[in-house]
Amino acid sequence: MSESSPFHITPMSRADVPRVHALETRCFSAPWDIASYYGEVENPAAVYLVLRDAEEIWGFGGMWVVEHEAHIVTIAVHPDYRRRGLGRQLLTALLREARQRQVDIITLEVRVSNVAAQGLYTAFGF
Repeated sequence: MSESSPFHITPMSRADVPRVHALETRCFSAPWDIASYYGEVENPAAVYLVLRDAEEIWGFGGMWVVEHEAHIVTIAVHPDYRRRGLGRQLLTALLREARQRQVDIITLEVRVSNVAAQGLYTAFGF
């Protein structure tokens, strides 16, 4: 993100969960329930980041890290903010976190129908 970007990425907190869940519900046809996100905040293996401006959360991403392996669980960007590089920023931040945790292997899954996400992940070498 450039210094002029109105967005910044921070770790997800319990206070963020209702907004993250609302965004999850808007982005995915089979969203997780809100209790799952509260559980992820408490999960020591989970790393969740939110992309926000001064007022709202516009995207989030999460991964699980166990020893030297990570699995990217989710990346979501508000539909009105897609195709602006926000998913790329979230993925970059997750990969940075993985490097800091000395991860050797990173995996993810993506739906066959999600061509945009496939393009993003392919651009990163997945």
